[in-house]
Amino acid sequence: MPGDPAVLVALPLALEKVLSYRVSPDLEGLVRVGVRVLVPLGNRRRVGIVVGRDSEGRMGLRPILQVLDAGPVLDGPLLEFTRWVSDYYFAPWGQVLQAALPLELRLKEVRRLRLLPQGREVLEHPFARPPASARRILDLLARKGDLTEASLKRHLSGVSLRDLEDAARRGWLEIMGESRVPARREPAEEWVRAVEAKGLRPPRGAKQRSILGKLQQEGAPLPLGELCAQTGATRAAVHRLAKDGRVALESRAAKTPGPGSAPPENRSPILTPTPAQAAAIEALSRALTGRGFEPFLLEGVTGSGKTEVYLRAAEAARELGRQTLYLVPEIGLTPLLAERIRIRFREAMVVLHSGLAERARWEALRRIRRGEVSLVLGTRSAVFAPLSQLGLVVVDEEQDPSYYQSDSPRYHARDAALVRAQRSGAVVVLGSATPSLEAVASVRKGKFRHLVLPERVAARPQPDVRLIDMREEFRSTGVESLLSRELSAALASLRESGDQAMLLLNRRGYATFLLCRACGATLACASCSIPLTYHRAEDRMICHYCNRGRRVPAACPSCGSPHLHLGGAGTQRLEEAIRDLDPALRVARMDRDALKGKGHAGLLERFERRELDLLVGTQMLAKGHDFPGVTLVGVLSADSLLSLPDFRSAERTYQLLTQVAGRAGRGNRPGKVLVQAFAVDHPALQAAARHEPALFYERELRIRRLAEYPPWLALVQIRVEDRVAGRADGAALLLAERLRAVAKRRFKVLGPAPAPFPRLKGFFRRQILLKGTSRKALAAGVREAMLGLRDSGGSIRSRVVVEPDPRSLL
Repeated sequence: MPGDPAVLVALPLALEKVLSYRVSPDLEGLVRVGVRVLVPLGNRRRVGIVVGRDSEGRMGLRPILQVLDAGPVLDGPLLEFTRWVSDYYFAPWGQVLQAALPLELRLKEVRRLRLLPQGREVLEHPFARPPASARRILDLLARKGDLTEASLKRHLSGVSLRDLEDAARRGWLEIMGESRVPARREPAEEWVRAVEAKGLRPPRGAKQRSILGKLQQEGAPLPLGELCAQTGATRAAVHRLAKDGRVALESRAAKTPGPGSAPPENRSPILTPTPAQAAAIEALSRALTGRGFEPFLLEGVTGSGKTEVYLRAAEAARELGRQTLYLVPEIGLTPLLAERIRIRFREAMVVLHSGLAERARWEALRRIRRGEVSLVLGTRSAVFAPLSQLGLVVVDEEQDPSYYQSDSPRYHARDAALVRAQRSGAVVVLGSATPSLEAVASVRKGKFRHLVLPERVAARPQPDVRLIDMREEFRSTGVESLLSRELSAALASLRESGDQAMLLLNRRGYATFLLCRACGATLACASCSIPLTYHRAEDRMICHYCNRGRRVPAACPSCGSPHLHLGGAGTQRLEEAIRDLDPALRVARMDRDALKGKGHAGLLERFERRELDLLVGTQMLAKGHDFPGVTLVGVLSADSLLSLPDFRSAERTYQLLTQVAGRAGRGNRPGKVLVQAFAVDHPALQAAARHEPALFYERELRIRRLAEYPPWLALVQIRVEDRVAGRADGAALLLAERLRAVAKRRFKVLGPAPAPFPRLKGFFRRQILLKGTSRKALAAGVREAMLGLRDSGGSIRSRVVVEPDPRSLL
């Protein structure tokens, strides 16, 4: 007699396979592909997604405990897309689904406390002498009844886990585990409107002023979640303003146009496209009308108006009843860009990225699923947005490495966006002033159509770029200086001219290493093969890979010499040098340390309002910012990336220099860029300084072809990682041997060899590279090798990381 039907469930865990569960008769009508279910796993419970039917009819399967949704949380095409991401990037399907549904697949473990009869007797017995902490706990449970552990700790300060477990061991109380599944909430939408506040002083907080300024600028109420996303403020800040009578909160149904609705009033100035912009807009509009997949590369110099082309294309998609997915590489780009897009799309757009507050993310996803949104603006995780009428995909700054997710599930959002668009019959626009070599090669092979914006809008000139040879600077001055004489003079005249500047130094911290002058040793991280960086604010040496830190030693740990030297310079030291040069300059630092927990929005708004003269920072400065007041850009250690043992180092150097140079001269005044380097003759620096991309691309493509690297060959990187060096070596040798056995001239196997950083976060790392002309052959070879090891009884206890199309070999 056949048993109950069974389904396949993907769980958000590092499991290679989906698991089968039995569907009891009372749940059979509720279980559908794409719904969330609560299932047992070991002695715990987990939330998973039903991804298919199990047709094998196996007996002894554990049952599904609960169906959590009335309908699928993922439609069929989006579910299949996550399956492709899982297969292509060797990522567990459940973890890919968790990236697509980060809120819905959580299961919150809650511990509840219950007073037992023996505990009540202890309270009531006149001669009982329980510990004071236990008496407080038992007394509270007797008065309040069952409580969660968190609730009890809110009532009683100083209660520890040891106190609770001691009381449980004595039989006075019971600790019960309970799993809570977050519901797919449909919250009432709160809107915020400005209120005329007579007689009140302006609020002191910058965030509150930003909220009021935004509402006044809009002249209309805004959804609370979107207001917080745009201003970087918290809901608490909005509620404080409401309590003071400065704003009003109201709940109302969202009056948002769906795809194909009449566009809202456009309050943005009407811009006349340049001839090149008009040609690009026309080409994209024709492709959208065709309603089929078509990829474009939009190559435009910095300041050429690529964003205007994207928005015109998105408006054309909306008129056809289709939606737009607009990807940007960094969260920091979204606030100012969202402001510009919202003028065009009003409530028909949402922002979606991992930095959103939980409730704002719920609201954004709810509106997308309801079809109330014409445009989604987001970072790489937005590639999974549940857009059912996708017609246009924009990937701005497509070359940016931030599109790559470096931990599991590993995926490249640019490449994934191309596949999603292909499956949806959508038009794709990859945009950049410095396209990746992969995109350039796709144009040459006829895979992408090429659109070019060769000039800046309003006929503004490209910035004048000067390379400053720091070897010559040292010969002339006899001292090792952080700032060249020319850059120092340009900064000194900044206040007088009333202009703004940006300085890029792509190294965080104050000093990049601590050197012993006696024995030559550098202080390295105990868990990584990386020198520690000195951070002056914390007065600690910190590893930028595992974040471990230690105090600055008084003497060398190797030889005991007290003669220690802090060498190299980071953004903290550069900021200090600028303040010493001109204390009147209003300077701020923009790197991960300075913005920790604060976000980019507030700093960029201050810079836009001319409250700052100078921004000092890392590569964050190069990310597409548009500030008309910036006339000077300085780059320090411009050739530092060239020394990295990675085949993309020259490409990244050229892209970073060109992008950051493009921040200068975007207003009415011409821009100047001063680039300090030692290897000033390198073709990457020369091409960036002369605004000649062909000079760089032609040379780099030839080198890649000779060296057999992408874009001419496909590449798979396999890393074997283990806390024991010998075990990592053995596993890597075993795997490489198996790969060579299955290669059969389909691909090359290089290695194993120590990775360029042979130890990170306590793991010894060994690297194997696969090169071939066919991605399918490479993927099949990896799977065959791994399966062959298991079937032959070979065992690899080390961690194996497979990365197709790796963005870095470090």
